[in-house]
Amino acid sequence: MGMGTKLPGNMIVSMQEIFRDDEHKVALYALNDSCGPQDGFGRVLLLIGASGSGKSTMVKWLVNFLLGVKWNDGSRYEMDMTSTLSGESFSSRDYSSKTQWVTGYTIKSPEYGIFTIVDTPGFMYMEGKDSYAIPQHIWTFFKVTGMKELCGVGFVVPAATKWLTTAEKSTLRSCLKMFGNDVTGNFYVIFTFSDCNEPLALEAFKAAKIAYKEYYQVNNSAVYSLYKSKKYSSFAKLDWDMGARGFRKLCISLSAIKPFSLALMIRVMPEQDAIDDKCREMTKVAELKLKLENNLLWLKRLKGRRSSHVKVQGNLREARVTLTIILKDLNDTLLSISESSMKPSVMNVADYIQLLIEAELQGKRPGKKERLQVLKEAQRQAEVICRTHPKKMHSTPVSYSTPVSYELRWETPEEEQPEGKVNCEK
Repeated sequence: MGMGTKLPGNMIVSMQEIFRDDEHKVALYALNDSCGPQDGFGRVLLLIGASGSGKSTMVKWLVNFLLGVKWNDGSRYEMDMTSTLSGESFSSRDYSSKTQWVTGYTIKSPEYGIFTIVDTPGFMYMEGKDSYAIPQHIWTFFKVTGMKELCGVGFVVPAATKWLTTAEKSTLRSCLKMFGNDVTGNFYVIFTFSDCNEPLALEAFKAAKIAYKEYYQVNNSAVYSLYKSKKYSSFAKLDWDMGARGFRKLCISLSAIKPFSLALMIRVMPEQDAIDDKCREMTKVAELKLKLENNLLWLKRLKGRRSSHVKVQGNLREARVTLTIILKDLNDTLLSISESSMKPSVMNVADYIQLLIEAELQGKRPGKKERLQVLKEAQRQAEVICRTHPKKMHSTPVSYSTPVSYELRWETPEEEQPEGKVNCEK
């Protein structure tokens, strides 16, 4: 084996803590004293990705690139976040302890100016609640830090990924939904663990029909690796060059791209959360209404006691009234969001339920037939509401994305009743 190549020395670069909220797990750091709050955030890049995608290591790679580190340099930078509140610090080798946080790093690059990289939790850190928890976490970060605009959203995914998991697609679409459809022009894909070949994961994005502006390839192993021989060093040099090319193109694109405002997202996000809550209420009540109707038919066929008929009819009337109230509230919320949007679109409650139906038709989850029946029941009543409470708006095409959170949070009754029958004695 040939002569070994020396491991690049690591230099700790101080990251001054600008802001930290332990309750919401959001923080903002700046590199040394090269820039501060008075300098602004520069070009802001938000990174999202699954746990194990190499996202956090890629942040360190990107920091080294922005600081102008070259392959032949004898050292690499590691980040040391120093708390202005407690004076405690930890090196980037302890970085994994912060991956449950949304953390921003503001860096002044000699070549590209000020950049802020926003790292987010890996999908699997959120205990199965990613599709709502991560967008809410991101929303909190932007709200409390006061960031007004975003230049790009980078989705980090391993190059060898053959297909996107349901969790990845749901969380990704939920994050994109948070910013609106216009973000696709600012959406990038970064493939980690890449070689110089076209990444297999490209096909996964095509299959998932996820639009993006550009993609880049990096291999994090080139940053801190100990190369055992000249042979391995030459391969690592290829990986370094590939990553540097990708980061260079990304930084040039972010420097030229028109950022999009976060003001609407910060204002509308609570309303979208309210929509998700109302959808869950709607499905519960619509399901109850269907069961009561089936139960009434069952009692009539058996010629049951009149008192039972009266009780079921009363419960059914109550369910209809409750469903009407929920659908009206949902309709008002949807119209309110449409009116406040930069690109208003006609989206009423019937349209929204149609999106839910289409999403259900595309899925393969157990209980699909029953859920479609419930949704169609709700849609029938929603169409009546839309006819009796019309509201004219700008006639541009509907541009709402699939309500992902609904897909993942369908709630089933705690106690199963016989088919078509509910307990009327409560």
